[in-house]
Amino acid sequence: MFDFAIAEEPSVLQCVICTLAFLAVLLMNNNTAVKTIGDAKVSKQKERFFVLCFVLLAVFYMSDSDFFHYQQIVVRDLDLEDLRWNHVERVYTYITSFVDRNYFLFRVIVWGGASILLYFTVNRYLGRGYYGMFFLFASYFAFFSYGRVSLAMAIYFLGLSLLCKSPEKWKWLGRILGLALIGVSYEFHHSILVLIILTPLIFLPLNKWTVLIPLLLIPIVVIVLKDVLELIAMSELLSEETQEGGVSGRVSGILESSTSRANMSLLMSIRVFYGYLTFVVPFVLVTRKIFDKKRDGAMPIYLQQLYKVALGVFMASIGFMLIFGLNIMFYRILYMLMIPLSILMVGLRQYNFISYKSFVNVLYFNMVYMIIDYFYSIYMYL
Repeated sequence: MFDFAIAEEPSVLQCVICTLAFLAVLLMNNNTAVKTIGDAKVSKQKERFFVLCFVLLAVFYMSDSDFFHYQQIVVRDLDLEDLRWNHVERVYTYITSFVDRNYFLFRVIVWGGASILLYFTVNRYLGRGYYGMFFLFASYFAFFSYGRVSLAMAIYFLGLSLLCKSPEKWKWLGRILGLALIGVSYEFHHSILVLIILTPLIFLPLNKWTVLIPLLLIPIVVIVLKDVLELIAMSELLSEETQEGGVSGRVSGILESSTSRANMSLLMSIRVFYGYLTFVVPFVLVTRKIFDKKRDGAMPIYLQQLYKVALGVFMASIGFMLIFGLNIMFYRILYMLMIPLSILMVGLRQYNFISYKSFVNVLYFNMVYMIIDYFYSIYMYL
């Protein structure tokens, strides 16, 4: 059975091939996706071909060292017997055992599965999955393809779509299935607990208080959460059973990781900051347009509900930034916006809540970052 050659980091050739493949798919679809977004006239054949390319590029995403980090875990390090020493969720142990440590099959299941679930999720919200997937591809594909959290997010947002937009014929069955998927998503990445906690926001009305109350609560949550995390880290460090992959290892990593970005070069700092802006800029635009137009009664309820979760995610990321600075939890939570932002940007454009010019400006702003990110990977491994 085919499998990837074992390595510790990507070669320049692998980065070049990944970059050229990304650019080829981008160029083949950019004109169609941008010009037909309002009338959804793309052919089914083109849509299927794009989804296939999306899946393949996600499975073969070798431009980041995390590809090889996961390879080491799957092929060598993951202990299938003693789960205490594993640094990943239990379900990935089962997947590794099922594929007999074949990393190619592992990526097909995890990142290929995440891509397919993403298509179904976007399709349920927008009627055509092509447009939302293209926006994510052009804006966030590198973020989507490097971490296992993408599978957990795809499961969660598919569950949320069933909770918010179930067919009338089987509304309650759809909601039950949606809740089940939301719960199951936690088993694929424990950081999804943030999204699960925020899920009840869909039942709140969307008005200025929905924004103001969480903003006012952020300082309190920041103080409490910081104290709690420090207590957890201290109590676990005093335990004889503490291990690197345990609770204290993860919490200590959160508490200490804010210093790692202080040592970045100016070039990398600019690149990282630009990456953050690819989430902040569309979020601000979506927020402005939702509050401009929602009183007209034309905004679908399910898009309002998705936005409320996105709003909670954005505020949670700001809260972690205030606690620890620009650390791993800040950007890990911020990256959870990639699926809802892709759906909301396309959805609001389809309802003409966002102008064609504004939509294209944001899309190209994000696209430029993604292209820079790919070329930066080549530069890194020269």
